Order: sequence, then structure tokens, then C-alpha cells
Amino acid sequence: MKRGTDVTDQWQHPRRIVQTNLQVTDALTMEPARLVDSIVDELHADTLVFNVGGIYAWYPTKVPFHVVNPHLDAGRDLVREVLDACHARDVRFIARVDFSKTDDSVYHQHPEWFVQRPDGLPVVVGESRPGPWRKLYAACGYGGYRRDGVAIPVLREIVRRYEVEAIFMNGTEFALCFCGSCQERYRLVHGTPMPSRPEDIAPGWTERGFADTMETLIRTTQEIVPNVPWILGTYVGDGRDMVGLSTRTGCLLCAEPLDRFGDGVHKARPRWWAAANTSVAGGIGRGRRPMVIIHACSGLAWRHVSLPPAEHRFWLAQAAALGGSIWHSLTGMPTTQRDRRILDTVSAHNAVLERIAPWLEGTSPVASVAVAHSRSSCPPRGDRHVAELSGALDALTDHHLLWTVYPDELLDEELPQGVSVVVLAGVQSLPERIEEALVRAVNEGLGLVILRPPATQDRSPLDGILPVEWHGHAVRDTDASYGRIEAGGPLASDVPALARTQLVPWRGSVLVGKCREGAMAWLTYVPSFAPLDGAGSPPERAVIPTERTAIPLVAAQGVGKGRVVEVMGSLGDLIHTYRLPDHAEILAALVRWAANAPQPVEVDAPPGVIVGAQAAPDRVIVQLVNGVGERPLAATPPAFDVTVRVPMLAGQAVEVTSLHHPDGVPHDGETPSVTLRLDAGWEVVQFRRTPRSG
Repeated sequence: MKRGTDVTDQWQHPRRIVQTNLQVTDALTMEPARLVDSIVDELHADTLVFNVGGIYAWYPTKVPFHVVNPHLDAGRDLVREVLDACHARDVRFIARVDFSKTDDSVYHQHPEWFVQRPDGLPVVVGESRPGPWRKLYAACGYGGYRRDGVAIPVLREIVRRYEVEAIFMNGTEFALCFCGSCQERYRLVHGTPMPSRPEDIAPGWTERGFADTMETLIRTTQEIVPNVPWILGTYVGDGRDMVGLSTRTGCLLCAEPLDRFGDGVHKARPRWWAAANTSVAGGIGRGRRPMVIIHACSGLAWRHVSLPPAEHRFWLAQAAALGGSIWHSLTGMPTTQRDRRILDTVSAHNAVLERIAPWLEGTSPVASVAVAHSRSSCPPRGDRHVAELSGALDALTDHHLLWTVYPDELLDEELPQGVSVVVLAGVQSLPERIEEALVRAVNEGLGLVILRPPATQDRSPLDGILPVEWHGHAVRDTDASYGRIEAGGPLASDVPALARTQLVPWRGSVLVGKCREGAMAWLTYVPSFAPLDGAGSPPERAVIPTERTAIPLVAAQGVGKGRVVEVMGSLGDLIHTYRLPDHAEILAALVRWAANAPQPVEVDAPPGVIVGAQAAPDRVIVQLVNGVGERPLAATPPAFDVTVRVPMLAGQAVEVTSLHHPDGVPHDGETPSVTLRLDAGWEVVQFRRTPRSG
């Protein structure tokens, strides 16, 4: 294997990655050749992520204050041994480094390198951990440990010494620090003393610090080995400028969507969380295949035991279905796993990936809907994901509309393959260049759906295409209100589930406006018939005093060759909070109307089935992931009569095979169509173009 080949050539192929999150005592028993053999022969992987340096060095470092693993035999170069074993089996080696914290012996020599709280005390990580451990201290992002003192010389040492294929930086968090050097830097940047209260710190301070630190470290290795890429993590709700950092440095992106049940099922991630994070990383990387770190556990406090295997398989498959290279994260080595179910699931999943790799080679994701992902409207770390974005993905997923979560910063560039509609889901602000690009695209045929427009009266380029004129007033006493379905629109004529009702439930603030000339109101506001505490009793007063208004909740109009829909209330929030199917039906109908064209792939399946698609010039791949049932999934019940149609291949001769039907799947129609029963959790269907006979 040759280091320095083109980054795209190495990492655009679908990879099967295993990370051994080593425990320090693993150095006592590790046999490198046996480790790599198990990675290849038992787990069917082609890439290993291995601890190299940072908190502990796994080789005889010469850099002062780079603490060597105390369980590593003196002089033993475990990194070299594992690297050579990898290359002997044609396995790619990703060097894992983490400079976020280190041993207290370093802190006592250089306290100026470490994070200080406002009261001047350091930040000790895991101080109450049981066992014979020294303290770990959090390192300042601008301090010497994460820069010239340790990190930079260690990185130079690694890339000069070892032929690694990539570098993965773990622990990239840029903690808010009040040390002397941070206070001085803050004063120089902002011209004022650094506030002592975290809430008073200037917005973007830590985000800029993260970017500056990462660019410094990446440039350090690029000066020595330009074609060894870095891999950095991102996620839904990432407030950092990962688009800019990726553009400037060429770094690759990974996602890490933890399937977290350790805090209770009421705090579990949404069903589509792994798919969405895969999509975000792919979008930020402008179509470069993202890597997706999947932990087998239900939370890192229980990292030594598996999720229910059905749930683990579901999480893995949806990340693969959205085009990610799967990166399995183990705690320790395969030989030290206490829960062997983890290895069973990893092995079986990678065996499937190995089988379908030729199908996926050279493909790129297909989506019909781009849901804009805005840094300005997502809270830090994504722990409380924005309701409008979440509701949009709930509805699109359950109605099997192919979606991608796309960075709003890139909406002025070429959209992903197949996209005919952009959904702005709770986006708070857009740069003028993006709004101007959207106006041009709508006039050329793009559909635009705006959920909960920003509550601002500032003029913008989008104003000229919006269906509703709004002057700043909002109604908030809406606890017992409704939306009235108006005749003449798709909600009245094209949604069978709503055919027998005049009203749908509504709640949340309503932006009060009126339709512009030529626009149509499809759903109008019906004010509350009672305060919330009076809605239930007495029923004799359950009269709706105002049956009809002209206040639009949903309005639409044609603009040039395109279509625009505006929702003047919190439809996404309603979908995500209450899970009433009427709200999801409305959003799906609005997206279909705005598209004004067949979907590239159409799927009829129960809610809970997640769909992803990829295409190459000679084939379309449709991936069906069965997540039907209460989570965490304890089993995978069959999904019956799942129909897949591929309008993007209409009128063409095709042959159809699938993962579970390799000898062929019967199909019919001018538009290729198959009907399947999903007995397993994951089915992959290939529609391959063939020459017409005769």
C-alpha cells in the first residue's frame, strides 16, 4: 500500500473500518499479527483505527511531556508492529491522536498549558474514577500542550516515523478557558477584557479557537506529508464552521451518532439520527463519502456491553443506506470483548458491506429533498435538536421521501443528485448570496418549502417570492386552535387521510399575515375556542366562536418555473412534539406539490422503514432499513408488501437483484417496480440498466 496516493481514490470507496479504543493494559497482551488477522478474517474490515499518541504514546516517543503508556514495555514500538502487520494484510492504518487532556505530571510542570475556570482552578477530568489512576487535566486549546509544546512536535514525529494513511483527531472540543494567555488573546481580538461569566463571552469565541487550532495542527503535517488526510468529526447541530474548515484544509468528515439509551428511552435519539448525521457529514464534505462512527453500546457509561443486536443492526444499516463508510468503535481489542454479541453484529454487517461493495462503487447519494441545516439555528452539540428540523425529518422519513440534510452555506452551489425541493426548517438567517441563489433556482424550477420563517421584518431577496405578506404581528394564545383545510389545494384533494376532515389540530405562535396577489391559502387559522384549562369542561361551551379567518397557516404560489410554500406556524414542532399523523401528511403533501415532478425513487412501506438511494450511470441502488417497532428494537418484525418504484429509470430496460434475492427479483411496468417482503433488517436492491432486446 502506497502512502500519498490521491485522497479521493483512497476514501471515496466504501470502507469497513474498525477502531480499537485501547485500554492501557491492552499493551500487555497485544499480539499485532493476531489483532490484524482478526480484524480482516473475523470482522471483514479493511481499515484499522489505532491509538498512537496524545494522552498516551503507544511508541517510544522522544517528545518531552508526551506521556508513554506505563504498561508498554520499555523501548517497544507497538505502533510500528501494528502498522507493519496492517500493511502486510493490505489494511489501511488510521492514526488516532487526542491532545484534549493529559497526566497530572505534565500539569505540575506546565500549569499554564491547561484550562482554567473563572475561579482560577484547573479542570480535572474524571477525578473520582476508581482505581490506581493519576489525575487527568483538560488542556487549553491555545496552550502549549495542544500546540508548540507537545501536539505539534508529536504530530511531526508521527508522520515522519510512520506510513499512516490518515490521522483522526479525537477530543477536538475547545473548552472555554480563563487562563492568562486566553485572557490576553481575548483582549487583543475584541479590544475588551475577557468577561468572567461564560454567558457574557462574545459569540463564536470557542468556535474560532477550534478552527485556528485545527488549521495549525493540520498544516503541521501537510508541510511534511501533503497527501495524508485528517479526519474530523461533525454532527447535526454543530455550531462550528466545518464547511470553511473542510474547504481550507481538505480534511475528511466523520459523524458519531451515538444510539443513546443510557439516559432513558425518553431521551433517546430520533429514529433517523444516524442517517441525518451521515448526511450532514457528506454534505459538508461536498459529496465526499463520510465515515460514520457507530458505537455498539447504549451509552458510554455501558460501553462494554452491546445494544440489543436488532437495534445495533438498525443503526449501522441506516448509516450505510445514506452513503457512509461504517466505522465500528470497540472498547479494547476483539480478544478482550466481554460481550461477544458486538463482534457477531460487526462481522455480519461487514460481510454484507463486502458483498455489496461492487454495487456501491462509483455511486453517489440520490435525494429529492434537501433539508437545510443551519449553524445559526442549531444549539451547540445538537443535544436539543431544533424542533422544526426534527419534525421535517420525522415526516419525510415516515413518508419515504428521499432526503439529505444539507448545509445552508452551500445552497448556492450545485445541489445533490435528484434534489427538486429545498426545505428551510427553522432556519433563522441566510446570507444574501444564498437567498439570491435560491430566488434564481426557484425561477428555474426548484421547489422551496419554508417552515417557520424568521420572526424578523428585515427586507431580503426572498421577500419577492414569498406567498405571505407579514408585518410583524404574532398570535401566541393558540392552545386550542385549529387549521382549516381550504378547497382548491392539494391538502383538500390529494391527501386521502385528510379527505374526511375540515380541521387539523394546531398550536404554537402564528405569524399573522395575508396572502399576496396570486398566492393561495391552503390551510387557514381557526382561533382557540377556549383557554387550555377550559377546553375540557364544560362541553356545553365547546363552541368554536370563530369558524373561519383569512389568516394563512399554509400558503403557496408559483414563481417562474418553480413553486414556493410558506408555513406561518410551527408545523415541524407540531410533528416532532405530538406525532399526530395529520401534521406529517400535510408536510409530505407540501413537499410533493413543490417538487412538481416525480420523485427519483418512490417507496410504499410502513412508517419506521428508512430509505436511502445511490446512483451511478448504469444502476440505481435502493436501501431499505427496517426499523419498525418500539425502540430500542429487540427484534425485527417483517414488513409486508414494500413497493419500490424507480421513476428515474422510467422507460429503460433493467434487471433487478437484491441482497436477499441475488438470482433476481420479478419486476414490471414502464417504471421499474418491485414488491418485497422485508424479513430482515436491511435489504439492498440493485436496478441495473440492460440493453433492450430486439
